[in-house]
Formats: sequence, structure tokens, C-alpha cells
Amino acid sequence: MRLLVKPEALSSRYVPPRLPHRDEQVDRLYSLVKSSLEGAMQVVQLIGPVGTGKTSSDALVMRKLGEEARITHLYVNIKLLSEPSPWLVYSHLASQLGARISRSISAGETFLKLAKLIERESPRRVVVTVDEADELVGARSLKGGRVVYSLTRFQELGVSNVAAVVFIARREEWSVGLSAEERSTLGRVVVRYPPYTYEQIMDIVLYRAAEAFKKGAFLEEAAELIARVTLDLFEGDVRAALDLALYAGLIAENEGADRVSQRHVEKAVAQLSGRNLVSEELVDTLSRKERLVLAAAILSALQLGQLCIPLSLLKESVDALARRANEKITDEEKDAALQKLHDIGLLKVSGPLRVYVATVGLTDPEEYAKRFLERLGCTALL
Repeated sequence: MRLLVKPEALSSRYVPPRLPHRDEQVDRLYSLVKSSLEGAMQVVQLIGPVGTGKTSSDALVMRKLGEEARITHLYVNIKLLSEPSPWLVYSHLASQLGARISRSISAGETFLKLAKLIERESPRRVVVTVDEADELVGARSLKGGRVVYSLTRFQELGVSNVAAVVFIARREEWSVGLSAEERSTLGRVVVRYPPYTYEQIMDIVLYRAAEAFKKGAFLEEAAELIARVTLDLFEGDVRAALDLALYAGLIAENEGADRVSQRHVEKAVAQLSGRNLVSEELVDTLSRKERLVLAAAILSALQLGQLCIPLSLLKESVDALARRANEKITDEEKDAALQKLHDIGLLKVSGPLRVYVATVGLTDPEEYAKRFLERLGCTALL
């Protein structure tokens, strides 16, 4: 049964008419760039964790300004360049103005050619966006390349039609690796993007699903589970939430279902997270102490009602279970068991412990815990 009517609406590259819970950031970016169309060049930084709407905000604002004021928008994602270097950054931007730059000329000459190409766009105003700007100081081939300095000094070269340069970065301190001279050209205009909350992720998924699926085909319970898993496993990256919604929809279609439910989301999570299904054979490979640690993780997650649990709580739970089982387990043995469970994909260890078992019945965790503890030989611990 056909459920998806516009699957591209769930793509991270798709820019919807509005971005829920990013109105403040979109309005501020729009105002900053709009004002620069009639005044001096503006340098703006968009800063926030991955999947918080920075790139989509930039695209939405540039699309709106393009419709209103006929601007030319040049965009480069540093992380997507095949071999990031100053020459490739400038030549990639120049290619969007119809130029092909020879590799025989230097990065400095390429930048000057880019400046002339931009000047020819006059009276159209030009906005340049540099995405994944963290890579400007993270990639060895870009360090010392002074890309930030070059892209913020167009007016010094007499190129007056560059309205704004936007740098998109994940970390507040991304510019620390730049020279003092470059940092000064960045200025202090920053639009910050805080992580999405559970409720916000759920709203975003439902908003995009309303466009992607036929009416009534995407259940609210599916969005609830996607929001929870996105926070627990994907650190709130809304792009992962949209991927889960799309995969769940495709799974539901393949099964001939008339709606996307939590069960379809669970299957999508297992595919996208890359976790192994917990087979009998996999359980048989676990030592007694590894089973104790895994059982403690499941019980701790059940106790808290979430998949993300503190490492300290897990270790306390391991000690409690070991005492009840009349066993001893040292800190070294706990760490070794955690490493093994992490390596085979049953637990994910990242700062605070994030726990996810691929076959967990997230819609009925208590029943799942009971069944899985039976398989671990730890039924009496529940």
C-alpha cells in the first residue's frame, strides 16, 4: 500500500516552507542579511550541534531573499570537498558563477579571480555561505590557508556587492584555531542553535510527516518513539529523526500496512543504528560477567524509563546484581565487559552510557526485559 506521497519531504536536503522551533534564528538571520543588502558587508556565524537546523535556516533565508531581492547565493560545504584546500574552496565557489579554474594557478590567484567574478554580478548582491567551517581549522590542508581572512575582505579589494558571508559551525570555539587576525575579521555576530528537546523533535517529525505521508498514515506514537530514540542514540540530530521516519514508512509500505506504527520505527532503528540483532548465538558468546553487565544495563534503563543511563548508575547496578548472584566482579572486569558489549553493538558507550539493544521492544520494555533476562540466565534478578 502506498503511504509516502512526497518522500523527499523527509530528506535533510529538503527545505520546507518553515522550520518549527527555529523561527527566532531564521528571523534574526533574515534581518541581518536583509539589512546588509543596503549597507556594509555583514559576517555572521551560525553555531550549534549537528542536526539543529543551521544549514536549513541558511537555505530558507537565502531562498526567501532570492525571491525578494534577486541575490546570488554561493555555498560551499568544506566537509564535502574531495581534498579540502584553499584553492578548492575558491574554485568551488567560482564554479557556481560559471568559471572553471585551472589547477596550475595558486590559491591566491584563484581567490582574486573569484573576487572579479563576484564583482561582475553587480548590481546583484552576493551572499557566501561556508558550511562545516570547523574543518577550516580541523583539516591539515586548510590550516594556515587564511580562507576566513580572504572571504571577509572583499570590500578591501573594491568588491562592494558582497552583502554577507555566513560561517556555519558546530562548536562555539571553532575559531580558536584561526590566527588572531582572522578571528578579528569574524566579528561577534553569532546566531546560536540550541539542541532540540524531545517535544520539539516530535513536532518536527509530525510537521514533515504531514507533507510526506498521505493523511492519517503516520501515527503520533511513531513520532514519539522516533523523538525518544533520536535523543538516546543520535544525540538529538533531527536528520536522523527524518531518516527514521522515511525508513519506517518504507518498511510499512513493503509490509502492506495502512499506517506507520511504533513497530515499523523499531525495525528502522535496528537498520539505521547498525546494531546486531541479539540472536541465541550472540548470547552464547557472552561470558557470565558480560551477561551481568548487560542485565544491569537493561534493568537500569528500565528503572529510569530511558535508554541513556549514567555510567556510575550502571556500575552500581552491576555491583548489586553481583552481590545477589554471589559473584565478584572487579572494576577492570566491568570495563572489559563494557568494551566487549560496545564492540559487538549491544551497548554504545559515549561519555554517559547510552544503551540500546537492537531487538528491544521499546513499546513494551518491561516484557522485553523479562524475556531477555531469561535468555541471559538472569531471570531471578528482575
